[in-house]
Amino acid sequence: MTDIKDEEIEWFEANAAEQDADIRRAGWDFWLDMRDDAEANEFRRGAQECREMMARFVEGQGLADIAASIRANWNPQWGADPGRPR
Repeated sequence: MTDIKDEEIEWFEANAAEQDADIRRAGWDFWLDMRDDAEANEFRRGAQECREMMARFVEGQGLADIAASIRANWNPQWGADPGRPR
């Protein structure tokens, strides 16, 4: 295991907001750079299936409220919420 130096921790803490913004920008750049509608549809389908898989997992733990919350979350910039996978 690699030891993290105090200076490195301080740098990460001081730059956390900028790093988060960079990550968000990178994510949206990926979304905006999709080559065609088929690629964007495949991304949405994967996000939809992932959301449902996570919801079923927590629902199986008896956490129906959290499962409902997971199912309710969808990024509107991805288009209309497709609901559960068919």
